[in-house]
Amino acid sequence: EGFDEDLLLDHDIGYDRKLRRVTFPVRNQLEELVGIVGRRTEESEYGKYKVYTRELLEYGLTVTSFSKTNYLWREDRALSEELPDLYVVEGFKAALWFVQSGIENVVALMGSHMSELQQKKLVESGRRILLCLDNDVAGQRATIKISNQLATSRRFVIPLPEGIHQPDDLTEGELRTLCEKPITISKAKRQWQISL
Repeated sequence: EGFDEDLLLDHDIGYDRKLRRVTFPVRNQLEELVGIVGRRTEESEYGKYKVYTRELLEYGLTVTSFSKTNYLWREDRALSEELPDLYVVEGFKAALWFVQSGIENVVALMGSHMSELQQKKLVESGRRILLCLDNDVAGQRATIKISNQLATSRRFVIPLPEGIHQPDDLTEGELRTLCEKPITISKAKRQWQISL
């Protein structure tokens, strides 16, 4: 879907032909494989995402019980970088689009909620946190909630333009330009006109 093949190979993105899912390996800060998540590529009766467990055992891989809430996707790369900012997005595709656009210091929550452990990792990074979640009511509310959870950190919002649902709906240049203009959470609330 518009991603460079080298980028996909660098991130070990695969494809499960049997279940017809794009697979995303999840690594901890020590770069150890802790899980694999598959995202469906077409409509199905099964959920959009699948955490691989039994399948890993079938291949002889021993992975401790995996919960997406214990990790940030790309934490092995982005949390080890010495950059002042850290971008936070919802999903795998959004994070990959940031990287392809030249913004490597990005992690994905693997959803629109932030767990206490994910919060701890973000706060302990000591970086300015830039939230760029999906541009729907759920994403906007999640941005506000997550910003409140990160109240001890410097945090800002990268609001997506009207009509753009997620970061990978922008061109690479549009995303880079947008990331140069973060706004405060209070300005985002006014812009979105959301009451919680």
